[in-house]
Amino acid sequence: MTVWQWIVANWPSIAVVALFVIVCIVLWKLGYKKRVKHMLYVLVAEAEQKFGSKTGEIKYAYVVERIYRYLPAILRVFFSEKEIGEYIDEAVQQLKALLDTGADLLTYEDERLIGHK
Repeated sequence: MTVWQWIVANWPSIAVVALFVIVCIVLWKLGYKKRVKHMLYVLVAEAEQKFGSKTGEIKYAYVVERIYRYLPAILRVFFSEKEIGEYIDEAVQQLKALLDTGADLLTYEDERLIGHK
């Protein structure tokens, strides 16, 4: 029996296993999405404190470099550069809204997360 014949003979089982794997990956990624977004927010706030205004490209590069340093290698596969860029844009908008209210950029826990305390 050739590989192709085996695949044709067992396609329903292969399809079920593939679907199960895809569902597991999607659910796993959704679980980490919130954590990645929070980490990006913290890094955006840190970059804002560190570099100030009118340094958008420097801050963006800083955040991208740091998030890829913190993310485990397996997670890097599931979060594309485009996706990370979109999450950074969301974090920037959240930060702008927060700054308009005059609130603190980072909480104590956020600062511990990035190693400042």
